[in-house]
Amino acid sequence: MDGGQVTVVARVEAKPGMGDRLAEEMKPLVEGSRSDSGCINYDLHRGLENPSTLVIYENWSSGQALDEHLEQPHVQEWLGKLDELADGEVEITRLEMISAPTQ
Repeated sequence: MDGGQVTVVARVEAKPGMGDRLAEEMKPLVEGSRSDSGCINYDLHRGLENPSTLVIYENWSSGQALDEHLEQPHVQEWLGKLDELADGEVEITRLEMISAPTQ
């Protein structure tokens, strides 16, 4: 990556019976992250076929902005709740756009 915009898709699977609680615990994460420096967008999604699947789609102005976001207290607090709520690790995919953006 050349230091430009970074896109992240983060997927987490809730433990059985914990989908609603995990979704609620993620809402403050979204609000806090949208205020972080370099955040372009930060959106939470829930699976239609499997409501235990939650996905965050986020764009950052740079890899540095993303790295700084990951160190923020609201992110660290949320990560600390995952042992109780999530079935496994958060699957994180970092992407860079290779097509021209729409205007």
